[in-house]
Amino acid sequence: MHTINDWIYFNCVLRLLMMLDWLTLHWLMDNLGWIVFGLLLSLAVLFFFPLLLGFQLKNETKNNKSMK
Repeated sequence: MHTINDWIYFNCVLRLLMMLDWLTLHWLMDNLGWIVFGLLLSLAVLFFFPLLLGFQLKNETKNNKSMK
């Protein structure tokens, strides 16, 4: 016998699946270029910020050594 919590859970899962019904293989293949572009852009951003942080830390250590 199913409890009311099981039905609520099933209803929530069903609603989530209905919200994602646009996500099909056809849609993915049509928009594959944009998806790859977005992934590459986010990868570039993730690699760019540690480089900036490294340069900043390098400059700060140079300034600290020159002040001593």
